[in-house]
Amino acid sequence: MKGHAQGRRNLASPAVAAWADGLRLMGALATADARRGASWLSAVGPAMALLLVYDLPSEVVFPLAWANGVLAAVLATGHVPRATGRIGGPGQDRRITLAWSQERAVWPCLGFAVLGILGGGAAVGPCGAGVAGVAVSVVVLAGCRRLGCSTADAVSGTLALTVLAMVVAFDGPGPSSPIAGVLRFVVAWAVLAMALLATSAQVDRAAWLAREVTSGGGPLGFSELRRWYFRLMMAVVLIGMVRWLFASEPRVGLYGLAGGLLAASFVLPEVLLSPAGASAGCWLHVAWAEGGTRSTWRRVQRSLLAAVVTGWPLMIALVLVPATRGVEALLAVAAIVAVVLVAAVMHTAVGRRLLAGDTAFAMAALSVWCVTLVGVRILAAAPLAVM
Repeated sequence: MKGHAQGRRNLASPAVAAWADGLRLMGALATADARRGASWLSAVGPAMALLLVYDLPSEVVFPLAWANGVLAAVLATGHVPRATGRIGGPGQDRRITLAWSQERAVWPCLGFAVLGILGGGAAVGPCGAGVAGVAVSVVVLAGCRRLGCSTADAVSGTLALTVLAMVVAFDGPGPSSPIAGVLRFVVAWAVLAMALLATSAQVDRAAWLAREVTSGGGPLGFSELRRWYFRLMMAVVLIGMVRWLFASEPRVGLYGLAGGLLAASFVLPEVLLSPAGASAGCWLHVAWAEGGTRSTWRRVQRSLLAAVVTGWPLMIALVLVPATRGVEALLAVAAIVAVVLVAAVMHTAVGRRLLAGDTAFAMAALSVWCVTLVGVRILAAAPLAVM
C-alpha cells in the first residue's frame, strides 16, 4: 500500500509542478501587464461602451456587443513582445506566448463580468456576447500569428472582418426573427474568420525575404497580406457605393459608419502597432537604404491609403448624386479625416515616447468605437439610456 501511494505521488508530481509553474508564469505576466495602460483600457473601456447599446433591439445589440468584445481582445493583446516570437514557436517561447495570450484575454473578460454583475439582468446578454467576442478573437489572432502575420496585419484583419460581418447583419434582408439576425451575423463572422486564416496561410509562401522586410509596415512597403486587404477593401467600397450611395434614397450615414470603421481598422494598427525595427535585423540596412529614397506618397501611405480608398467613392457620389449632399456626407468625410488625424497625433506621441504603442492604439481605437456607437444610436433614433 505504501509503494502504491508513493507511485501515485510520483505520477502526480509532474502535473502538479506544471500547474504550479503555469500559475507562477501567469502571475508574473499579470503583474507586468498591470503596468500597461492598454490592459486597464481594455478592461474598462469596452465594458463602459456597452452602456451605449445594451437597450437597443436584440438583433442590433448582439452584433455590437460581439464587436465590442473583438475590440476588447485586440486592445488587450496589443503588440506581441519580440522575446516571445511567433505563437507556435519552439519550446519555452511557445509556452510563454500561449500563457501571455490567455492572461491578457482575462482583462476584458473581467470588465464584462463586473458590468454583468452590477448591471443586472439587462446586461447579462450583452456582456456574454462580449466575452464570446473576446474568446473567438483571441483564437483568430493566435492563428494569424502562428501563420506568420505581423501583429498589425492580424489586428487589422480581425477588426475588418468584424466590420464586414456587422454590415451583413444590418444591411441584409430583414430577418424573420431576432434569432435569425444573430445567426446571420455569427455565420458571416465565422466564414470571414476562416477566410482570413486561409489567406494568411497562403500569402508570401515563396517570398520570405519580402515578408521579413515588409511585415508590419516596414520601410519597403506593405506585406502581401495587407495588399490583399486593400484589394478587398476596394471591392467592398465599390459595392457600398452602388448599394448605399447610388440608391434612390442614399444611405450616406451607413456608408460613413462602415467606411470610417474600415479606415480605422487598417490605419490605426498599421501606424501604432508596427514598431520601428520590426524587420529582420540582417535586412534593416537594406530596408532603410531603400526607405531613404521613397517619395512623399510612399512615406505617408500607411496613414492615408485606407482613407483614400474609403473616401473616393463618397466624393464621386457627391458629384453625381445630388441626394447624397447633406450633413450626413459632411460627417462621413469628417469621420474618415478624423481617423487619419487621430492616428497621426498618436503616432507623434509614440515617437516622442509619451505613450506606448499599444496604449496609444487602445486610446485611439476606443475613441473611434465610442463615436461609432453614438452614430449607431442616432441612426437608430433611440434615446440614450443609462443603466
